[in-house]
Amino acid sequence: MSHESLTTADRLALHELVASINEHFDAGEIDRFLECFEPGAQMIGSRDASGHEELAAWVRDSSARPPHRHFTTNVVISDVGAPDSASAHSSWIYLEWTDGTLHARMGTYVDTLVKRANRWRVTRRQALYDWSRSEPMAALTRETPEGGTHMIKLVFCLMRRPELSDAEFRRRWREHADLVAKRAPALGIRRYVQVHTLDSQLNEAMRAPRKGPAPYDGVAELWWEDLDAVAASTATPEGLKAARDLIADEARFIDFARSPIFIAEEREYVSLSS
Repeated sequence: MSHESLTTADRLALHELVASINEHFDAGEIDRFLECFEPGAQMIGSRDASGHEELAAWVRDSSARPPHRHFTTNVVISDVGAPDSASAHSSWIYLEWTDGTLHARMGTYVDTLVKRANRWRVTRRQALYDWSRSEPMAALTRETPEGGTHMIKLVFCLMRRPELSDAEFRRRWREHADLVAKRAPALGIRRYVQVHTLDSQLNEAMRAPRKGPAPYDGVAELWWEDLDAVAASTATPEGLKAARDLIADEARFIDFARSPIFIAEEREYVSLSS
């Protein structure tokens, strides 16, 4: 198929198809969602699905999530040199309202499409994630009885393995962030932040008067909706496997014996808006 073989009508139909998939997904319209896919189609993303039965289960499961919405934009249609075939690249934004905070994730869809019986459908969709832009966009945090605000998070104070240089530790920790991003959906993690200790004379200036210990090499912070969500994070086979994957990778660069880890409730009493 040459570039000109995709007619204007084809391109309009393909744009409409790519745009409508997430509309049907968010609305829980399983039948209309499945009409967008070939019977043996695959979706690869925060979870994998193959065939209409697994795709339908994905839609049903999403209805249990907090209020959310997908947006699809920047759709680019290309032919792939075969009759009645095309590919599409598009940008996506996922918004979810969780615990008083609007979270955003962004990425790209890569779609493989075919035309059968004069109708375009998806045979394969892969969601590529740009997790570096997954962060709270707006917050309406809840007040505590003491007048502050709070959320539940895991705090992991990291000391590097003794054989690692600071540079090697940081490199491996940055690589670990990609693994956390991929395992976050299975564990119900809502936010992940790395706090890297700076090489600054201010550290010693603040430590000396207090006669405190040497600083940690960094601190990892992971957010959940509540304590129940933390407890449920490894209650599924997928969550348990994800947790084991993270621990195995952490062992490459963290000295566990010197790295405290605990669940905490964050309370904000002073902010720029106060």
